[in-house]
Amino acid sequence: MSDDHLIINEGQSKKRKISSHFLLPIWVIALFLMGYLLHQQANFFIWLSCSLLLFILIDPWFLILRSKKVSSVLAATLLVLASFVLSAIIISIVLYISTDVYQELESSKVILIEYYNIWSQQIKDFMSTLTNYNSQEVSTAAKDALSQSEVQKVQIVDNAPISASMGTTLLSGVGSIMGVLVYILLWPILTFFMLAERDLLAQNFSLLFKSKKSAQGAWIKIVETANAYFLGNFVLLILTVPLFVILFLLFSIENFITLGILAAVINIIPFLGAVLTGIIPALQVLGDNYSPVMAFWMYVICLTIHFFSANFVTPKLLGSRVNLNATTSTIALMIWSLMWGGMGLLLAIPLTAMLKILLESSNHPQLRWLAHLMDNPQSEFKLLDRS
Repeated sequence: MSDDHLIINEGQSKKRKISSHFLLPIWVIALFLMGYLLHQQANFFIWLSCSLLLFILIDPWFLILRSKKVSSVLAATLLVLASFVLSAIIISIVLYISTDVYQELESSKVILIEYYNIWSQQIKDFMSTLTNYNSQEVSTAAKDALSQSEVQKVQIVDNAPISASMGTTLLSGVGSIMGVLVYILLWPILTFFMLAERDLLAQNFSLLFKSKKSAQGAWIKIVETANAYFLGNFVLLILTVPLFVILFLLFSIENFITLGILAAVINIIPFLGAVLTGIIPALQVLGDNYSPVMAFWMYVICLTIHFFSANFVTPKLLGSRVNLNATTSTIALMIWSLMWGGMGLLLAIPLTAMLKILLESSNHPQLRWLAHLMDNPQSEFKLLDRS
């Protein structure tokens, strides 16, 4: 009898081992399918994510009002109206500068294509010289190419590989923002219902975890992470806008205020901001002054501002709330930007950080292992610590 019981236990343990091996691929496939759905219905999920993030941001204020004996409906109404007014101001500013931003992007694209043509022709001339062509013919061909650079610049706008990728990447955010504006009237309504039914949502949220204490701890981490990220970056934006505006004014760049705001927004993006912040200003300097040296120094100064803010200012503002390593942050930025364009770049870090909190708070070792892969090496989270 004991032998039969032992055989049954061994069989059950083998089944558990086999099922545990298949569980992780199932989660990976589930995440892939979820990503596909997020991409296919981008406008809807951007609206849903913005509503959820707003709910998370104003939830502490909602609890404060309720502690003051304010009814849930009244507290939700006041907070939604206040956030709607603030968001309307921000959106108005974005729409006001969007035309100038689009023109600057198109101008930068034209400048890049022009120099792409010139450098391409110079490389061809150099290769022709190496193959012992007649130097006079090469010089004549180079002059003809440079004299016709304006015509070539217009002709290959749609065909140049650099212009196509640049236009798709930098201008995709405009379409994403317009997608959010389509749902602008429904966005505060959804946030209002979330606040008004907060107790019911909290009860359902706790069902995802082993205990109410675990659910409460996960929710507190999510709220702290979201508030630290958005409020910290808002302060960083306020600090860096004057720096970029003064810098661009000193370099005599047109629309220096618009480009200063745009550069400050791009500067918020982790890692990729270091590459993207100085591209447009450097191209503007190159197009206005035809000085590669000045364009180089413009890019270096923008890179220095990003490095200083990312390594000294941002840690002070965010602390250790957003515990994502560099690899995870870079992958998250690429994935979310492919799905949602410019809005994906802005929302990638907070959404990924909240996903990590949910994974590390779960009872599944495989999900906690995924959270451990995302973890910052300096974080206190431990894979085997399940207390």
